[in-house]
Amino acid sequence: MVVSADLIKQLYIDKHSDMASWIKLLLYKHPETYHHSVRVAMLAEKIAKPLELSNADKEQLVRGCFLHDIGKSMIPREVILQSESLSETQREIIKLYPIIGAEMIESNPGFGSEISKIVKYHQERWDGSGYPEPDSPLL
Repeated sequence: MVVSADLIKQLYIDKHSDMASWIKLLLYKHPETYHHSVRVAMLAEKIAKPLELSNADKEQLVRGCFLHDIGKSMIPREVILQSESLSETQREIIKLYPIIGAEMIESNPGFGSEISKIVKYHQERWDGSGYPEPDSPLL
C-alpha cells in the first residue's frame, strides 16, 4: 500500500516535526501498524460526515486515529510480531503502548488533549475489559 503525500499533508505532519519523526519510526519499525493507522484515519474521515462533526472535531478524530498506535513504535518489533503466545511480561509490555503513545502526544504542545485521549483509550471496551484503565473517561 502506497500512502499519498496528500493524505500525509492532510494529517498535518509537516506542521509537527515530532509527529513526522514518530511516523517515520513507526513505518520503519512496524510497517503493518503504520498502514493500519492510515486505514483507520481514512475510515475516521469517512464516518465524520454522517456523524456531522465540525471540521475541528473531524480533524481531531482523524489525527487521533492516525496516531492511535504510535506508542507501538517504542515496543520491540519481536514482541509485536511474535506468533506464539505472549508471556505475561510481554503482555504487560504490549498493554503499555497506549500510555506511551499518549505520553508522546502530551510531550508536544501542538496536540490537544482530545488526541491524547484517543491514543490512550483506544483499547478500552464498553464492558471495561480493555486497557490501560478499567475506568476510562470515555465510557
